[in-house]
Amino acid sequence: MDYYNYFLDLEKFIIDGDLKGAEDFAVKTCKSLGLSDKMLKMINNVNLGNYEKSIEKAIPEAIEVAKEFDAKAIYFDYDIDNDWDSYLFICSDYNSVEDDNEDWSTKWVASINTVSLYEYADIFLKEAKQNFFESNEDTAILLMLIAKTNILFARAALKYKDCGFKICIGYHDQDIATRIVD
Repeated sequence: MDYYNYFLDLEKFIIDGDLKGAEDFAVKTCKSLGLSDKMLKMINNVNLGNYEKSIEKAIPEAIEVAKEFDAKAIYFDYDIDNDWDSYLFICSDYNSVEDDNEDWSTKWVASINTVSLYEYADIFLKEAKQNFFESNEDTAILLMLIAKTNILFARAALKYKDCGFKICIGYHDQDIATRIVD
C-alpha cells in the first residue's frame, strides 16, 4: 500500500483552503488506519499555543523581509526528524506546481526561525519510531501530526492571502511544497 497517498489526499483539502475538511479527513483516515483514541488524545493534548504564536508573529515579519528583498515566496519548512524545527524561508524565486521545478524553495535570501515543536518530534520518535509512511500505525501518527501542523500554519497564512507573495509549507525534504496562498 502506498501510504503517502493519504498525505496527498490531505494536501488537497489544505490547498483548497478547506481546513475543516482537512481535519475531518485526517481524523477519519487515521482512525481507519488504527490510530487509538489514546494516541489521538495524546496528539490533541499537545499545547500548540507557543508554536502558533511564533508562526503568527513570524509571518508578518517574513512579509516585510520579502518586500525588502523583492522576493516571490515565503516557504515554511518544518523538520520532523530534528525536533520539528521550523523556519520561514524568504525565497527569491517561485515556480508553480505545473512548472515541475521545486528548486525555488532552496533559493532563499533570508530565514526566520520559529519555535520547535519538541512534543511532536517526541511522539514521532517514540510512537511512530521515526518510520515515514511505512505501516498503518506510523502512517496514522505521522499523518495526524502533519495535518495538525499544516492546518495550524494554513490558518495563520490565509490571513495574509492578499500580501502579494506566495505562501507555502512543507516538511523538510517534501517533494512538492503545499501551496497555501498561490
